[in-house]
Amino acid sequence: MKIKFIPRLRAAVGILLGKEAIWREVGILGGRQYSGGIGPDADFSEMMQAYLGWVYACASIVARNVAKVPLRLYQEQGEDWIEIENHVLVDLLDSPNPIHTRFEIWELTVVWLELTGNAYWYMPINRLGVPGEIWPIPPDRMIIIPDESELIKGYLYRYRGKEIAFERDEIIHLRYPNPNSIYYGMGPLQAAAYSYDLDLYMKKYSVNLLKTMAAPLVCL
Repeated sequence: MKIKFIPRLRAAVGILLGKEAIWREVGILGGRQYSGGIGPDADFSEMMQAYLGWVYACASIVARNVAKVPLRLYQEQGEDWIEIENHVLVDLLDSPNPIHTRFEIWELTVVWLELTGNAYWYMPINRLGVPGEIWPIPPDRMIIIPDESELIKGYLYRYRGKEIAFERDEIIHLRYPNPNSIYYGMGPLQAAAYSYDLDLYMKKYSVNLLKTMAAPLVCL
């Protein structure tokens, strides 16, 4: 008798979830912190604060090029693909919410992905029973709640002492691959964290040196 892959994966994860101290230590399930770069315990907030200088330039050019790509919806009919012009998904992506344009929401989403490897969309259901809007949520404010049987129980939004719980189906979690976590993604900035740190501290040193006119801090 063949055993399906997903039940086996859930069973294996369930074992790890039952040993909270172990999986938190190894960081496989819920690891949000990494072993180097932008401080040894850098979190998503620090990653987003790094959106300056060459990090800004690199992340922005990727985000803007992705946002410029026209989105099309196609349906397979036999051996052909037919473009669908009138569809609720097309309307939703073209006008995601009253504040953001299609370009803005994709640009912001990709910037978050480049910085942290994670982006979240809250998609409230309208009266027709389908998602009516897309609201991007900063990744440094979202926490994934693990579940023994379903892997993910839900999401917790935490900001300035307030918390809002979301059901799993209310959130779309976009993420880059991460070999250290099955929950959280890993962005390019995290992979280049040491280079960022070195560049940052060299610039700070140079600025401080120029401010003091290269005068020594201590005279003997």
